[in-house]
Amino acid sequence: MEDALTTSEALILLEKLRPEFATALGSAAPARFFEGVWALNAHQSETFSPSKSLIVNAPAGSQNAGIADQYRIHPWELETVVNEYFVHQHQGLYRSFSPTDWNHWAFIIGHLRRIENAESAVFSPPENIIDHLFHIGSRQFEWQTGFLNYSELFRGIYVYGQGECAKRFQEKYGISINSFFAYGFSLLSIFLKSPSCVFNLDVDMIGMTSEERDIAATILTGDFQDLRRIAQLERFEDSEIAYKPSILRLKPCIRAGFKDRYLYCPLPDLIMKRVSTGIFYDIVDGGHAVREDYGRRFERYVSLLISTYQASIELYEERSYRTRDGEIRTPDIFLGIDTDGIDVVIECKASRMSYQTRFSDIADLPPHGYDEMTKAVFQIWRHAYHSRIGRASPALHADTVGLVLTLDDWFQGGLKRQEMVLKDAYSLLAKRFPEALPSDRIPIAFANMTEFEAILQTGSADSVIRTLREAASEKRRGWAITSIHRELKVPSQQFKKFAFQRELEKLLPFWSDIRSRAEERGQSQG
Repeated sequence: MEDALTTSEALILLEKLRPEFATALGSAAPARFFEGVWALNAHQSETFSPSKSLIVNAPAGSQNAGIADQYRIHPWELETVVNEYFVHQHQGLYRSFSPTDWNHWAFIIGHLRRIENAESAVFSPPENIIDHLFHIGSRQFEWQTGFLNYSELFRGIYVYGQGECAKRFQEKYGISINSFFAYGFSLLSIFLKSPSCVFNLDVDMIGMTSEERDIAATILTGDFQDLRRIAQLERFEDSEIAYKPSILRLKPCIRAGFKDRYLYCPLPDLIMKRVSTGIFYDIVDGGHAVREDYGRRFERYVSLLISTYQASIELYEERSYRTRDGEIRTPDIFLGIDTDGIDVVIECKASRMSYQTRFSDIADLPPHGYDEMTKAVFQIWRHAYHSRIGRASPALHADTVGLVLTLDDWFQGGLKRQEMVLKDAYSLLAKRFPEALPSDRIPIAFANMTEFEAILQTGSADSVIRTLREAASEKRRGWAITSIHRELKVPSQQFKKFAFQRELEKLLPFWSDIRSRAEERGQSQG
């Protein structure tokens, strides 16, 4: 791969690579292409794979390859390729790309990586390298942590699948979230074993009506030509190919094939993403009541996990107090492990990033893109100030740190974005409370819920608090808290298994049905 390209060199190279990439990629027929992506993903996946590989000419060591292995083709690269296929697919008799041939994939992925490298030289100058790391992390982090796990599912349904959110979903579509999930899970169970299925899936066995199935299908699936038009519009701008919107996040299943009778799902993991945390896209237009609902539920979710996985940590939830400016709410959660007071002040934010905010350079962020994060830091510092002057409780001590805990991934590798938020929060504090002291600006850590849940399940009460205190230090600014936790060389702790199976069954009756059937089948075979 070409290294240290100048802008002019990169532009010349792109003039050559882009047409070659588009011509080869776009020549495959839709059904064969989606089946080929599925087969390659299965060939390399540690989660699922067919009984024998459907990829020909694959080198030894390419099957079930690890993330850093020589022959690894990453799922985020395949997601980019699928979206680019929508843009470049063309009709023609000559088919230069065979989606089941490893050598042809080597050509496509090799060109993709060279294009990404050249575009980085054009669109991400050296002075933006630190913020560019945030873009890389945003693209890769979810794929690396995985979608097919209980925590991802429970988190999405707990936060977005109850109360006002569930009511909004039902009013908008005419089916329940439980029915939507049942349809999605049925498709997932098929696509973990096969690259395609009939569009009019028989859903009698899972207790759905054909009407419910058709509604769920309109949410989760899209016609190939319709998705192609959307992808062409969203990916039209001349910007980095790696950071353009992905239609698969909204519609992971594609209707295509003979007379559009079949469904294809090149990356089945995204079905689970769509029917859990992806429900956000369906209810976000529900207004203030919905936003308040999922914000409160996220706070309760965090409290539930802390009290379950780290019961020895003292936890105090939000309260109100009165000032001359009226009633004020404290930050959401306070943690302590001894009698000296509070060790960590947590402000939870369930807001999700817009695509523009996630992948714009920090100098080109949309207005108010990080306002919620700035507000979170300000709320922690306001409490520190009010606590010091005796207006608010609980009281803090000299070593107390703050944590901005996000449901979405606002700061993964985002050193410059953290610094920007801290600077803006300082300006807001100085404007609102000019009498505040520097000591009121307690150190702040930033983490997403996936990372936080990981250290709750693998650490002790002491290691969790030490990690958060370390993460709030200047020398650890921008670090993932899971990396800090590992580096602290915490004594071996027994991993705490997912503890909310019964709660999940209450939220999703369909999940309870699956469990019951599995238990019955196990008993009959035993």
